[in-house]
Amino acid sequence: MVDAGPFSIEPDCFGQSVPCYALTFDKQGLCTSPKSFDHLISFLGNDNRTDVILFSHGWNNDWPTALKRYMDFLRGVSESAKERPGMLPSDFRPVFVGVHWPSTILTWPSEDAPDIAGEENDSDLLDPLTEILSSNEIDRLRTLLEQEKVDLEQARAFASVIAPALLSTDDANEGNGPFGADDLVNIWRHAGEVTAAQSGGSMTGGGFDDFGVPGGSDDIASPSPAGFLDTFSPRNLARLATVLMMKDRAGVVGAAGVADVVRRVLNESATRLHLVGHSYGAKVVMTALVRSLAVRPAHSVLLLQPAISHLAFAKDASGGTPGGFRQALKQVSTPIFTTYSPHDFPLTRIFHWAARRRTDLGEIQAAGAPPSKYAALGGYGPSGMVDGEAGERSLPEAGGKYDTIPTGVELVTLNGAVGITGHGDVTNPYTFWAMHNLMR
Repeated sequence: MVDAGPFSIEPDCFGQSVPCYALTFDKQGLCTSPKSFDHLISFLGNDNRTDVILFSHGWNNDWPTALKRYMDFLRGVSESAKERPGMLPSDFRPVFVGVHWPSTILTWPSEDAPDIAGEENDSDLLDPLTEILSSNEIDRLRTLLEQEKVDLEQARAFASVIAPALLSTDDANEGNGPFGADDLVNIWRHAGEVTAAQSGGSMTGGGFDDFGVPGGSDDIASPSPAGFLDTFSPRNLARLATVLMMKDRAGVVGAAGVADVVRRVLNESATRLHLVGHSYGAKVVMTALVRSLAVRPAHSVLLLQPAISHLAFAKDASGGTPGGFRQALKQVSTPIFTTYSPHDFPLTRIFHWAARRRTDLGEIQAAGAPPSKYAALGGYGPSGMVDGEAGERSLPEAGGKYDTIPTGVELVTLNGAVGITGHGDVTNPYTFWAMHNLMR
């Protein structure tokens, strides 16, 4: 990446050359590319650019991985515009901004590249935990990590060290109430059972060792008569902790860093701002928007398989408190587009076990209805909206008609049952076409 200015100029993109900027942030949300940030704002004010497309990646994206997704998306939307001319404004002159934040260490299922779970050593696994645990606690965990397997009591001991530190959250609809070692162990254990059921009782080949649930027959013993897993891989339990940490980190980066980008683009330029977030990246861009205090709204938002609560836009998410991103409905000029897909295994079958900070061990249900109050927006679509402010349609294929959105609809849910085959399948003609329509 370059010290200042765009990292590349994309040729023949939307029939012109498009500057592409990278803005990087550390785990506290501090922008670590301030010269490029300042260059971007100055450029927008001096070059008569009309639109900014800002995209945030989700979990486990190093820069090369994020860059590939960003460029695939930008080129795909450009190709959609080339094939269907006349939809975009005649003076359309965009700039692309790719956000990069430290989201590696974990992966969820192997749908999302790359799989690094088998490459890290124990120090890699414990490194993010040094932010929140004492040296004595880290030493205690390191001792447990030296074992291939631990029993239930040892798993509780492991979790008792980690769980108290995993109480942070940036969503108003999460985090109010007790969260202890048994919650953490039960999340991990039940997720493992779901994976076993999905694979017909076998834990092999599922790839969920990447997520923090048992992924191979060497990780667990046969289930007990009660149906519970009673031996655990301590390495996988450590990975689960990073899933929760990275969810919180996405909110921190959005609030402390990307919010300033949104604010300055909207306050210091006349460009239309289009926000795109995939997975935890949806939390980055939505947190940024609601925290930006910008003087004018963003033009559009596209959330691709968002790993945020299905109640994030609810009028009453819990005890009279609105969803954490409800105010964003009034901070966007066009209705927010958000995708969901029954083929997204982690968001339909696992997310609501990992991303809960209160005791809610409800029954796992088939895709089609939220299994618990902690279900993912990208797995089930939104809940708790006021009648008339949300609409749903099947995700149109490239060139398919996007019907006129009725007045008052502020959130459009795009059912990706056809078009999105898994959590990472978000750079394809269906999503390119959705973005094309938002930029009209």
